Amino acid sequence: MEKNDLYREWVRVLDMCEGTNSKPQECIRFYGLPLRPYIVTPAFGDGSDDYTFALALVEGKPVFKHDAVYKGRTRLFVESRHAYNPSLLYVDSGNGNGCQYVSINELSLNPPFIVDQDSTPRASRPTKMQMIKAVAKEFGVSILQAEIWLK
Repeated sequence: MEKNDLYREWVRVLDMCEGTNSKPQECIRFYGLPLRPYIVTPAFGDGSDDYTFALALVEGKPVFKHDAVYKGRTRLFVESRHAYNPSLLYVDSGNGNGCQYVSINELSLNPPFIVDQDSTPRASRPTKMQMIKAVAKEFGVSILQAEIWLK
């Protein structure tokens, strides 16, 4: 990327972050790390390949290439943004089904919370011994007999 391209990308990031809670410094990385908060404008030196720019904001947070996002239960990986429509991201499912454009509004940074039938917290489930004692008490048998029944 040439120096002029770096400044064009920086202006795109400034426009993208305008009116949001995201700071432009969070939307650019230098050697893979976010810029320090006190840096207002990056000084693009010779290492033009050392800078990475966010492709979009999802849920108000910057999303970079290869970041994981979710569309429903499906985990996707960001590849690029649409050249003419900034609300579309080109994402890959990672399972060999190819890439597709997806609207930013359909994406989330967090996986969906799925409640299974067996999702009771471990602490509230009775232990095996508690179950044996409950069966022994209920049927008036010894703990040994209740243990045999529950096997």
